Amino acid sequence: MTEWNNALPAPSDARIVEVENALEQRFPTDFLMFVQEYNGAAPEPGVIKTPIREAKITRFLPIIDDYADHADGWADIQVVADELGARLVTNMDRTGVDLLPIAALFGGDFIVLDYRHGSPDSDDEPSVGHWDHERSDDGKPVVAPVAPTFAALLSAIDR
Repeated sequence: MTEWNNALPAPSDARIVEVENALEQRFPTDFLMFVQEYNGAAPEPGVIKTPIREAKITRFLPIIDDYADHADGWADIQVVADELGARLVTNMDRTGVDLLPIAALFGGDFIVLDYRHGSPDSDDEPSVGHWDHERSDDGKPVVAPVAPTFAALLSAIDR
C-alpha cells in the first residue's frame, strides 16, 4: 500500500486559477481533489512501470500560494513548467503548455498530464505520460503513455 509523506498545505482556489491561466490548461477534477489532500506529497515506495522504464516518483509537484518565498517553491508546478518551457510544447507559437509536469521521477524525468489530444477549452480529461528529459527537445517532447487518466495513474503506483 502506498503511503503519502510530506504533503504541503492545500493551495488556495485563487492560486489554482492563476496556474491554470498561466499554463493555459485546466486541471482535471480528480487531480485537484488529490492536491487538496496530498499537495506535493512523496509516495512511498512510489514505483511505477512505464514504457520507458520502471521509475521512482520522488514527489508530486505542489501548487504553492507564495512559491517565491517558500522553501519548496522551486518544485511548484508553474515554476517547473516555466523552467522546462519549450520542451513541453509541440507548437512553438503556443504560449501555454501541451504537457503539464505533475510528478518528479528519479533521474530528471516527469510524469505529465498530456493535453495534446484535446483543446484547452474542452472538458476532455488529459491522459498521463512519462516525459523523457534526455530525448526531448524544444517543440519535440518525447512522452510515453502511462495511464488514460490521473485516477488510473494513482491506481498503477506500486501495483
